[in-house]
Amino acid sequence: VRVFHVENRGRDILPLVRLVNAGLLDGYGLVCKIHTKRSTWRAAGGRFEGDGNAWRDALVTGLLGSRQLVGSILRAFEVEPSLTMVTAPGQVLGPPHWGANLPLVLALGRRGGLPVVPGRLRFAGGSMYWVRGDALRRLRDLGLRSAHFDAEHGQDDGTTAHAVERYLGYLV
Repeated sequence: VRVFHVENRGRDILPLVRLVNAGLLDGYGLVCKIHTKRSTWRAAGGRFEGDGNAWRDALVTGLLGSRQLVGSILRAFEVEPSLTMVTAPGQVLGPPHWGANLPLVLALGRRGGLPVVPGRLRFAGGSMYWVRGDALRRLRDLGLRSAHFDAEHGQDDGTTAHAVERYLGYLV
């Protein structure tokens, strides 16, 4: 076990970027990314249904719910070389979920040299998934550091973390 201290910026995305940038995931062909998914701002109501706990439970159960499920996911990656990411059922989101993130994702696309086509958005909502290590390593091309991420103020959209979550969909 390694403990990697990261300031409270960028939620779960900055820690992921820091791990990638430090090369700590370089030896892995497949990574399962999970996190606490607190999302306390969801409990207050508003434009999202449910609370952060229910969302986290659905994500974790959909990725790690049983030995059989994990085995089937691992087998799928083994037999299908083009499979790059698997997320929980119902969590692949598309263009209706751009929110305020499109300008930021377009900027990431320019920075990373990957064209972003707004109508082709597909990403893992909730940012929990199984993913090939090669896809994650491409985040390094962005050259992102802590200063690129917004301070935590309970934002539910329009931050660098939200943009990277969507951009990763283009990487895969």
